[in-house]
Amino acid sequence: MKKLTLAYFGSPYFSALFLEKILTDPDLKKIIEVKFVVTQPDRPIGRKQILIETPVKTVAKKYGIKLFENKSKALSTKFETNLKSKIINQKRFKHLNLKNWKLFGIWDLEFRIFYQIDLCLVYAFSQIIPKELLKAPKLGFWNIHPSLLPKYRGPSPITYSLIFGEKETGVTIFKMDEKIDHGP
Repeated sequence: MKKLTLAYFGSPYFSALFLEKILTDPDLKKIIEVKFVVTQPDRPIGRKQILIETPVKTVAKKYGIKLFENKSKALSTKFETNLKSKIINQKRFKHLNLKNWKLFGIWDLEFRIFYQIDLCLVYAFSQIIPKELLKAPKLGFWNIHPSLLPKYRGPSPITYSLIFGEKETGVTIFKMDEKIDHGP
């Protein structure tokens, strides 16, 4: 049986726990292979502003999973031009809107890697993924959102559920589209 190839997008502690579950659960390991992880860059924390890696990065390194950090720095013009021309000249990338080239910012990650996997799983990644990229994996991008959508969209659904005294809450899993916390 062919394993489902997966890219995992996430950053905070609870996202790291779920990634570790996927990587260690014997039943899941039989059917899922995590090819790479995308996370936010290391950030300075506390009074001393010590650079700390995301918990998802820590888990990816622990299990030897290929790791990409979402770096928002610009590419050198020469490199960017060369990469754009490679993409433009390939038929499968014709649908990409290169006007929005700098939206995503994962410069050490080429678009073609997304065509080589079955599914991208996003859990607390905290960045909008351009619609051009959402179309690349065979089964698309799927998001795990810790509330019953459409209620409590956005970055703090757990907090808002508690603040507003919800008696019942849940988790929504959906195929992502270009809108925030939206899709079938």
